[in-house]
Amino acid sequence: MSFGGFGSAAVTPAASRAAADYDVPPDVPDSIQDIAWSPTANVLAAGSWDNHVRCWEVQQQGANFQAVARAQFAHKGPVLCTAFSGDGSTVFSGSCDKTAMMWQLGGNSQGQQIAQHDQPIRSIQHIAQANCVVTGSWDKTVKYWDTRSPQPQATVQLSDRVYALDVSYPLMVVATADKQIHCFDLKKPSQIYAVIVSCISVGKFNKTGEIFAYATSYDWHKGVEHYNPQARNVIRLHHVDAADMTVKAKK
Repeated sequence: MSFGGFGSAAVTPAASRAAADYDVPPDVPDSIQDIAWSPTANVLAAGSWDNHVRCWEVQQQGANFQAVARAQFAHKGPVLCTAFSGDGSTVFSGSCDKTAMMWQLGGNSQGQQIAQHDQPIRSIQHIAQANCVVTGSWDKTVKYWDTRSPQPQATVQLSDRVYALDVSYPLMVVATADKQIHCFDLKKPSQIYAVIVSCISVGKFNKTGEIFAYATSYDWHKGVEHYNPQARNVIRLHHVDAADMTVKAKK
């Protein structure tokens, strides 16, 4: 189907499309909070509310898939976020137990604690260019970690709880509960160079980091009674250029 046919072509019911999709075995016993793909192979990781990180190797032939379980790791609380290292050999995870762990695929299933926050860790990413891991927490901080040290390299205080972050080096964006997106130049990781205020429900960079796609929707934290069905739900594309990487003068 071409994009031009979205408005008029017949649409396959969602249930039929889902029925044709492949179910990764086995079913996870509690809600799945996050998934991540390895950057180097078809290896999928998932974090869930049963306190576990699971990994599968996915084989593909056209539209046919076969997933084989390769690893399973345990936290002491629900797992809220997962990420891979740049070479795909390591999985990172953050949890409601307030820790982040590092797991070697094919290695020690006990893993290694690499981070600690005062509240659950909601987002995690590996920054290969800086050889560090960044974590965002409901304690309203972002922290950078050298995995060889128990102390953070740097801590940045934010305006509210972290709910999402994404990295396309040297740019990082962090979304907080108060509808703000905090923008960082990772060459100066302790400094916030811009803040965008909007009720953004999700945001992602494209593969080159030149386009930032984000969606604005109703903030359901306000409750259903304030919902306006006439309000626009919009996906916007922002071109990331040199000006976005320039620290703005304080007013």
